[in-house]
Amino acid sequence: MNPQIYIPKLREILTLLSISHASNGGAVLLERNGKGMLNPSAFSTINAWEREPKILQTSFLEVARGGDGGKMGCLILGALLLELLKLPSLERLQRARSLRGKIPLIREQIIEQSLEANKETLIQIGDKRGCDLSSDLADALYMAGGSLHISLEKGEGVGSEVVISDSLYCKLPTLRIEEDIELKGPMFALYGRAVNKMSQVEDALSLMGSFPHRPLIILAPMVGGEALSTIELNRKEGVVDCYALEAPRVTWGRGWLEDFAAFTGATIFEEDIYPEGFTAPLFGSALKILMKSSEIIVDPYDDHAERTAERAEQLLGEADNIPHTHTQDLWKKRAAALLGSLVRVRIGGVTETEARFRRTVAEKALLSMSDALDNGYVERIY
Repeated sequence: MNPQIYIPKLREILTLLSISHASNGGAVLLERNGKGMLNPSAFSTINAWEREPKILQTSFLEVARGGDGGKMGCLILGALLLELLKLPSLERLQRARSLRGKIPLIREQIIEQSLEANKETLIQIGDKRGCDLSSDLADALYMAGGSLHISLEKGEGVGSEVVISDSLYCKLPTLRIEEDIELKGPMFALYGRAVNKMSQVEDALSLMGSFPHRPLIILAPMVGGEALSTIELNRKEGVVDCYALEAPRVTWGRGWLEDFAAFTGATIFEEDIYPEGFTAPLFGSALKILMKSSEIIVDPYDDHAERTAERAEQLLGEADNIPHTHTQDLWKKRAAALLGSLVRVRIGGVTETEARFRRTVAEKALLSMSDALDNGYVERIY
């Protein structure tokens, strides 16, 4: 097939990539199936805040597919693709395989030549728009040790604040939640099986009359149908401030439910084990919960600390007897999530729009700063 047919389209894509990685932090709006979609490559733009950046990303080849890289990297990649398309198909395939095989070596050489990042370096990589975020973000990265999750949240006032808490962070489906919602003193009803009938949630909802002014979180492997409609109707009508969450869709989802039950003091409801239905002693509770799109952060009561520690110890014991290294690491991470600290960065603004913009800036900067902390950085030579 004639490669010239593909070159115009390839050039269009490269132009979009270059624009999205422009020094002014520009973004490109793509359309798929008639719906607008932000170009993922614009999600985190390295060195977006100054015309002549002195810091370069050191691991572009590793993270480019994740949407973080550099304009120069896009142009180099584009030039290689254009040249490959001009070659006969067999030679093109051989050349592509050769280039792919050299990528690990190139990346190793880049990292070998990189300098160790310090706080001053991280601040340079961060925001250059006159905000005080860069120093706070660098502090957060050092507090997290480069390995723990950092939560960006709405803060009070116009400044920013870095705090460490014993909160539990989870990525999971938050059904029909489009904005950040913070609830104080939530109760939890955990179900071991899918919940889709109104009768399944009726008992938990009616029991909330004994806990006035407290919200209810219903959490199960899947929530839908009449059950989800009933939950939403109760919330809209002001009867019970109720929300639905689904456990992470992973093979160890049941184990995760047991982790969460220990952290909140809840008991997982199973119809065959509790034929009398859901009762008040099965509820779990927490000091506070922050629900975002696809993630939650739970602040615990001290009452559940002993049970949480026992669960973590159980996971670590199981990890010692698991023959597969990957599964061992996963079990240890679950234990660390139950016992570890969460670094939280609270960012405010004069208006909600400004605060949201500053959180977006911080999210972009954190990805680049974290990469430099892990892999080092390379000074740009003019």
